[in-house]
Amino acid sequence: MSSFIHGNVFEGDTVRCSLPYGDLVVEDAETPLLLISAGIGCTPILGALNDLVSKESSREVTVLHADQSMAAHAHRQEMAQLAAQLPGARMHHWYEQLGARTTNETVHEGFIDLAEVDVPADAQVYLCGPPPFMKAVRRGLDALGVPESNIHFEVFGPDTWATVPELVPA
Repeated sequence: MSSFIHGNVFEGDTVRCSLPYGDLVVEDAETPLLLISAGIGCTPILGALNDLVSKESSREVTVLHADQSMAAHAHRQEMAQLAAQLPGARMHHWYEQLGARTTNETVHEGFIDLAEVDVPADAQVYLCGPPPFMKAVRRGLDALGVPESNIHFEVFGPDTWATVPELVPA
């Protein structure tokens, strides 16, 4: 959207906007949270983390983020700082390109792999990112037996990704 506005909206143009909204609203509960994002899908995850920090939450929170590289990871430092303020939080990153960096317990190379983290059976999962990423993560969650009712997502665009036949749980 930013590129479109930059290239098409000029001084004096009228722009009609709405208040921000979305489907990814973290419910107040004590169940563990699994917050998963890729690319700019971190935006609603940041909102969730800010809310948890403001409530001084002690919930178990696992934050997983995937991106092309550390340099491409929008809000990387802010996300890490918010997670660090939550006593029950841990964070993992997956980068397609690590450059000169090396992997460690929380920084992984390649695509997100749910087998590398502990996913509590009763976790409430909040997911946002590009549709191919969300499809892959959804398959991983299904393989781990995470109930469909525990998976919440937001799509930046038409909400058609979950209805693709090969992705609908059997």
